[in-house]
Amino acid sequence: MLDERSRAFRAAIESAPDLGAQVPSCPEWTLLELARHVGGASTSNRP
Repeated sequence: MLDERSRAFRAAIESAPDLGAQVPSCPEWTLLELARHVGGASTSNRP
């Protein structure tokens, strides 16, 4: 399930016309900031 959701998130980010767009559920964030946040969280616990 996590892999499926990760792929869906990546596809959504890759197809976004503007990474500077606000995230509707968190308007103080941009898509780029969200992608960096989520991407950093998924790799921060790796050895």
